[in-house]
Amino acid sequence: MFPASLIVSTLALVQVPLVLSTTLPLFDSRGISTHILIIDGHEVHVGLVPIASDVISNATPPPPGPEASLNKRVVNNACFQGCPVLTCTNGLSTNPDPPLSTDCTALTDAIQQLAESEVTTTPPCNFVVNPGCPNFSVPPGFEQQYSLGTCLTGFANINPIGGPTLSFCNYLMAGGLPSTYSECVVTAGNTGGFCNSESVGTLFAIE
Repeated sequence: MFPASLIVSTLALVQVPLVLSTTLPLFDSRGISTHILIIDGHEVHVGLVPIASDVISNATPPPPGPEASLNKRVVNNACFQGCPVLTCTNGLSTNPDPPLSTDCTALTDAIQQLAESEVTTTPPCNFVVNPGCPNFSVPPGFEQQYSLGTCLTGFANINPIGGPTLSFCNYLMAGGLPSTYSECVVTAGNTGGFCNSESVGTLFAIE
């Protein structure tokens, strides 16, 4: 959802071994299912969490977007979307402290390596930054989150329940983190920020 100029494009096209530290889901204090990936020594928590109902009710229902085949299903592909307006805010986290730069840098590196590990030997998906090859999908009313320490980034599908499933790309998750941290935390002094695209959903980086 971030413009190409903000995407880290110097990723080496190599297969990076990933270690899934647990084969069973973990559950946080909210009862949300997550799992942990160990990527190059970084412990990244990945979870699919429900979005607050008021966020969905206030959102503009997006029109149909480009479709892609993912997990033997047809879903709307959000990898083609940019980020026309980045909104910095303190309202995305209950913690008043901003995320640490070291944590956001480590999370960016880990998601970049995750994206690299998911390239295939079959064109066009043998190139890590091809928007036609999404890595994951999110059902309406849910958000996929990646967190490391104090830093969290997520892709939220703000469609109402029954709306389209959206697919997204890990290289865009990694590409959006540095710009959001720089503009919203360092420059604006907020704890995070988000980008709302009328055609797909919301990508944001928060604590």
